[in-house]
Amino acid sequence: MSVAPPEVITGRLMSGAGPGPMAAASAAFGAASTALGETNDRLVAQLAWLQTHWLGPAAESMAVSLTKHLSWLRVLEVQLDEAAARTAAQAAAFSQAYATMVPMPAIVANRVTLSSLQATNFLGVNAIPIAATEAQYLEMTIQDITVQSTYLAQTIANTTFEPFTPMPGPIVLGEFPIPAIFQPAVSSAVNAGEQLRQAAVAAQAPGDGA
Repeated sequence: MSVAPPEVITGRLMSGAGPGPMAAASAAFGAASTALGETNDRLVAQLAWLQTHWLGPAAESMAVSLTKHLSWLRVLEVQLDEAAARTAAQAAAFSQAYATMVPMPAIVANRVTLSSLQATNFLGVNAIPIAATEAQYLEMTIQDITVQSTYLAQTIANTTFEPFTPMPGPIVLGEFPIPAIFQPAVSSAVNAGEQLRQAAVAAQAPGDGA
């Protein structure tokens, strides 16, 4: 991190995208987590029904495949909740930094005052006001550097994500024939698995762009 004058640090914060993108990313992660949780509930219900009404090699193959997806879904749901919390924290960190930075008008006023005092400093009559103005500017510099350092540390913590756990693979039905009576339940479970995959892919997008 480079040390910069307060007008540069404040200017960077003012020219940034603001908390909006991170707040939107947090909402997207949260929505994805909710969607995955609902999908998981459907898969649990389908698996319970299949295990009660359908026995045999094909049923066992389906149960094994669905169980893998259920475990993965729970892990991914937790990861999405963590991502939602971190991006929300990052939005809050920006808002805090923006609220505690030295306002640009105050910095400009300080520099204008200094220029005026220096221009009229005949025989050193403005030596004391100049020193006071420079001291004020130093305080502004320290304040903005502190804000910048805190915000940088928070940004690193809030935007460093572990990769989402990859999907274990498609739901495998095996090579066994599926009785017609169980086709609706099996199709529903497979569709739920596909929705799960699509939601996971969509959830990656906010994290990449935020």
